[in-house]
Amino acid sequence: MFRILIVDDDKNICRYYSTVLSYAGYTPVCAGTVPEALKILDGTKIDLILLDIMLPGTDGFTFTQMLRDCNNEIPI
Repeated sequence: MFRILIVDDDKNICRYYSTVLSYAGYTPVCAGTVPEALKILDGTKIDLILLDIMLPGTDGFTFTQMLRDCNNEIPI
């Protein structure tokens, strides 16, 4: 199953995307912060990341740079 990580601090947006993606046959996984997303990435195979830019603590640009610096090539 194709897993999509949704990283957004707005619970309504996560819920909306999760519903739409589930209906389309994907397996969505939600994280509200970068640390949550990193924990999920550590234990789950993710095929795509939908990433909000404005997150609490670490922004989406910094998170993307962190992933690329570790040679993680998951599409964002």
